[in-house]
Amino acid sequence: MAQELAGGGYQVEVRPFAATAEGIGAGVAAIVADISSAGDHVSLAVAAGGGAEKRPVLAVLPEESLAGEPLDVDADDFAFYPLRSHELETRLRRLLDRHGPLDSPDVLHQGALAIDTAGYRVFVDGVLVELTFKEYELLRFLAMHPDRVYTREALLDKVWGYDYFGGARTVDVHIRRIRSKIERGGLTFIETVRSVGYRFHAFP
Repeated sequence: MAQELAGGGYQVEVRPFAATAEGIGAGVAAIVADISSAGDHVSLAVAAGGGAEKRPVLAVLPEESLAGEPLDVDADDFAFYPLRSHELETRLRRLLDRHGPLDSPDVLHQGALAIDTAGYRVFVDGVLVELTFKEYELLRFLAMHPDRVYTREALLDKVWGYDYFGGARTVDVHIRRIRSKIERGGLTFIETVRSVGYRFHAFP
């Protein structure tokens, strides 16, 4: 397994399965745990992911474990032997995409929300949120100007451009979609200012 990951361009550090994640360097972005009788605990040192407080874990288990007791493994994703070609690398890449990197100077932080302005990605509590391009642009604009109220017409001009001929309802539809994707567990990022427009709530 370690050879496959190293062949995919990852810097791999192999540790005994019994070892804990304590002491793993700041450059490590994820942990791949090979949970089998002869398994090993593999930590992946990926420079782009360094600094994350909680490293995502990909657990790899024998397929027969599905037929036994419920799995008591604290992992963010699972893969099962026998692995298909490039499955491990694909799952790891998706896991890293969902969980960061969030410590870059290109990332705008507002509470639990993180906007990667270089990668056009949005995270809530470290989890990747799928937005359309216009949803991303609208959210990014509002987040970069917190506590300022914008009318629908102003947002149309700033995000869609002065030559856009759609109605102001377009803004309402996009705001509603953004809220449904990022405002979880009682979080409120975008406030409606009645009879005026919208305001992004600033977080410390």
